[in-house]
Amino acid sequence: MRPGGRPTPFCYPTLPRLRTIPANMGPPHLALILLSLGLHATPEVAPALDPDAGAPAARPDDMATELTPLLDLTGTDAVAVGGMFGLNGHPDQSVNSLGAGIELSYTHYVGDYGSSDKRLLGYGAFLHGQALGLGTSDLHGYAALGGQLNYMVFGAELGGATEFLDQSHSNTFFVHLAPYVSLGVVWIGFHVDVPMFSVGAGPAYGPGYGVEIGLQLPLFIGDRPKFEGLRLPGPFGGG
Repeated sequence: MRPGGRPTPFCYPTLPRLRTIPANMGPPHLALILLSLGLHATPEVAPALDPDAGAPAARPDDMATELTPLLDLTGTDAVAVGGMFGLNGHPDQSVNSLGAGIELSYTHYVGDYGSSDKRLLGYGAFLHGQALGLGTSDLHGYAALGGQLNYMVFGAELGGATEFLDQSHSNTFFVHLAPYVSLGVVWIGFHVDVPMFSVGAGPAYGPGYGVEIGLQLPLFIGDRPKFEGLRLPGPFGGG
């Protein structure tokens, strides 16, 4: 109160003026600011220690990408049938012979079905026949029979073969060896035939060779293969 009896007017304390948020700063700008603050404030986490080695354990995303077979064929049995085309010849002949035919094969993939121990090895048998000399007057037959062994997409046939019903040669029997590559429904192979003996009139065939390509339909007996697909470690595949 002032002297003279007049009251002194009350003054409110002065508060600091708050800086207003610019009108053009919406939620996206605020989110960026908060995100940057959070990144600066996040403490660095030390890598986990491997208790056995005493060294930092490898992160999942540091591991190399792991590729597993698309199909788990462990313990399954398959019969395949399909058509084939080939180009066959003999070193003593200047003209190769175009052929077409069919093939039948059986494959058993080793291992126990459903086991975590994946196996990629299979074995079985094959039989195929072709008509050679297509488009010429020298039309005759070719057939092969034997066993086969395959690992992943690679395989080999070993057995016997015969080239027969040729007007200018006797029926000749061979030892047949044919490595091949198979991608399930499509395969390509190369065969070598070593002559053993012949039956009938006319000279025997000499060593033979040929290239074949075929399409086949695999029919599984009993247990069906399981689709595995690609498995990526860490955040992509969960382990």
